[in-house]
Amino acid sequence: MFIGSFKVFFKNLKLIVPFIIYVVLFSIPYFIIGKTTTDFDPFTGVDLNNSISFFYGLIIGLIIFILLSVILGIIIQCWTVHMSVFAVKNENYTLLDSLKKSFKYFWRILGLSAIQFSITALVGFFAFATFSLVVAGEALGTSSYFLPIIFGVLIVALIIFFTVTLSPITCVIINDDLSLDRGFSIGFKLGLNKFFKILGFYALIIIIISLVYYPYLIAIDSYDYTITTSILDIIIQIISYILVIILNIYIIKLYNNSKIDNVSKDTSSKTDTLLETSDFSKESENISTMKNNSESEE
Repeated sequence: MFIGSFKVFFKNLKLIVPFIIYVVLFSIPYFIIGKTTTDFDPFTGVDLNNSISFFYGLIIGLIIFILLSVILGIIIQCWTVHMSVFAVKNENYTLLDSLKKSFKYFWRILGLSAIQFSITALVGFFAFATFSLVVAGEALGTSSYFLPIIFGVLIVALIIFFTVTLSPITCVIINDDLSLDRGFSIGFKLGLNKFFKILGFYALIIIIISLVYYPYLIAIDSYDYTITTSILDIIIQIISYILVIILNIYIIKLYNNSKIDNVSKDTSSKTDTLLETSDFSKESENISTMKNNSESEE
């Protein structure tokens, strides 16, 4: 199914268009306005030479950037997954029509993002609290040698667990147009049932990114830093986005196959029940016949 997911993507290369639009939208302010002067912030329009204006521009610019990132990120995510659903089904679709239809998922995916952020914050808080306890133990001389290792492994395990189990939810919601609670329940169960398959795909992504990232590290030490690293950075972002798209395709295929398997099991169970009912009816008829014969003999 890995290879099949790659084939689906390369047959639908327009899936990368949302990413291109996302990059362009964030680049326009800096290319048009930001390059005119190094003392001007294109997002806030403040003079960066003034310390007060700089602080004001930094805060306002950060807020605007976060809002734009969240809003555009969710729109692009819904759009891409919606097109991926059609790509897996091998159905025709247009970019504009898919974009219009994907807007109806915005609030559901925004709610899902809030839940994912809360879980991430809890894991981060747990990691920080664990680190603080370990540091305090070291300072008091009461810390165990194996304690940091145990907590470290536990935190990594939590990160991996939630990354894998939460990743199918967006695809499930958009694939079947489900509510947030229903999609969360089904998507989480899918992540549990297909945990190692999804984890294997994440491992493949990490391997590919590492192979691409290695030349980037070499380029940092070279003299051609500004050109080479910039190009490699763009290439890494594009490859990362492509791999995320293919992961979504893979999850959608897993989900659709799991639904087919469930239908097959239900059909088989109903068939068995019908057969058992039929056998029981035949046995009842035989018993009734034997009883009638016995009464007639008497």
